[in-house]
Amino acid sequence: MVVKKILAAAMSALAVTAGLVVAGGSASAAAPDCQTTTGYGVVVSSAPVKGLADGTAIGKIQLCRDAAYHYWAFVRFYSPLNASSWGDAYLYRYRDGVQVSKIDCGSGNGIVKPGETRCWTGTLDGMSGSYTFQAVGEVTSSHTGNVYAQGWTPITR
Repeated sequence: MVVKKILAAAMSALAVTAGLVVAGGSASAAAPDCQTTTGYGVVVSSAPVKGLADGTAIGKIQLCRDAAYHYWAFVRFYSPLNASSWGDAYLYRYRDGVQVSKIDCGSGNGIVKPGETRCWTGTLDGMSGSYTFQAVGEVTSSHTGNVYAQGWTPITR
């Protein structure tokens, strides 16, 4: 019993000395995919966001879902955006093949501003079997208003 207490104290001291943050007994780190305001979901579909001029992948767009069939779009860029651009993700909902809804990061955590790398949309309900979804990620020039990078997932459930 005394040995266990000594070991526990030594491990705590080591974690503090190393600068580790321990929460609930394990190290805590943000997941890189399918983040939303209420937590994380599963990746339904993913695609690269590529520069329209040269095809270079600069990030990825993901169609995400939680256990209650709420869907959202999540975009993550591999490097922070520069001062002359902003990024956004769009979630399209289709009913029987016809677009019925479109939301963007303004309904989630806001657009990707210069120096940032990610954003997500709000969620849309997908309980009906007649709904399908598509996620689109874009980077736009703040000088010209032109989209210069884009990616989209297949339309899927």
